[in-house]
Amino acid sequence: MIYRSLLLISFLFAEVALGQDCACAPLSFTYTFDLTAGCSDSLDGKDGVDESTCAILTNSTDEVPAGGITDAVVLTLDENGNSLGTATFNDLGPALTGDSIEFVSNVTSEAVGGYQLILTGTDSAGLDVQQTVAVTLGSDCNIFPVLEAGDELGWGSFTDVGSSSMEFCPNQFECSCSPSAFTFTVRLSGGCNVSIADEDGISEDTCTINAGDDVTDTTPMALTRINLIETGEDGRPVNSEDATGGPFFDGDTFTYTSVSSLGGGSMPYGLQINSFASNALEQEFNQILAIVYSLDCLAYPVIEAGDVLGWLEVSAAEDPRDELCPISPQAPSSAPSGAGPSASPAPSILEEEPSVSPSVSPSLIEDPTASLAPSTDGTMAPSESPSESPSAADEPTAVPVDEPTAVPADTPTSAPTTVPPTTPGA
Repeated sequence: MIYRSLLLISFLFAEVALGQDCACAPLSFTYTFDLTAGCSDSLDGKDGVDESTCAILTNSTDEVPAGGITDAVVLTLDENGNSLGTATFNDLGPALTGDSIEFVSNVTSEAVGGYQLILTGTDSAGLDVQQTVAVTLGSDCNIFPVLEAGDELGWGSFTDVGSSSMEFCPNQFECSCSPSAFTFTVRLSGGCNVSIADEDGISEDTCTINAGDDVTDTTPMALTRINLIETGEDGRPVNSEDATGGPFFDGDTFTYTSVSSLGGGSMPYGLQINSFASNALEQEFNQILAIVYSLDCLAYPVIEAGDVLGWLEVSAAEDPRDELCPISPQAPSSAPSGAGPSASPAPSILEEEPSVSPSVSPSLIEDPTASLAPSTDGTMAPSESPSESPSAADEPTAVPVDEPTAVPADTPTSAPTTVPPTTPGA
């Protein structure tokens, strides 16, 4: 048997700025009774938990509520231990081992710092026995979930633990805070420099310059083709586009619009830039540069003006779409929610070697694999009302044109792998 209650606190947006503490307490949980558990506590010493306590008050020497739990109170606490609201479960039946109370909270106008539960029951002789348990949580943005299914505290354990507030614990979700559009300037002296390699918004990066044995100088005089590929969650391309207006010389500029600008939750998980060059002797070679985004909701900006990506410099970067990056300046008063983060995969690799070829038309996979659509239900209807409430893609294939350039066999294996650029006639 499950008893439900709803604690509703009015919604106000609260932006978590970079560097601030977080409040990653869950906004819902089911507490399942085990009347013989005494003051069990598996939270003591757990990462993300500052303190957990348990006390039993009784008029007899019997501390076991053998007669069942008749009433329960759940207090939502702020970061200082003060109550933000109270939900009361009356006339529980009484509740016995295996029965549960289900608590749902919409506390978003305040940071939730923990919970206190007051459980009242009777012992085998019918005398009152009461237990008070409390847990206060830490403020580390990188520890989530803090409470998990199976965590024990007092006469029960937490089960079916929900997510935390997006506003106060954004790192539990995946965000796309990379730019929605780029302006690039060609910098032929950039080499394989990736200036954002150590930034929080980047989880992996790689850059290689590939040339045949007959190429005597890999100093580019011009870029004959620039192919940009954005990859999705599975590492497959979700957008592939060639820069127009080539060949490109030092100081030339071009723009690229990200698949994230399309809306509908489309978001890139990585970016690969394939630049084809020629030297003073008109010998051809290429550079393949790839980055994988960390999808960290607190990492903003990910890429900005002045950042260097090999032979290209970012001269302008447009803000990400607000629904994909709640910490960005244009973020609205509501933010996306979704499943917890998974490790960002590196782009998959195709064995064909990239070949130098003319520009091709952009190819867009119509059904991008990555999405971030809101999925968290905001409220649940109670069956027991609170006694009081607080106040207010198709993968591109590479068909060599003329003689393909040789790729060195000692490509690093610790960095993300890459996919070849699209080529005509594929």
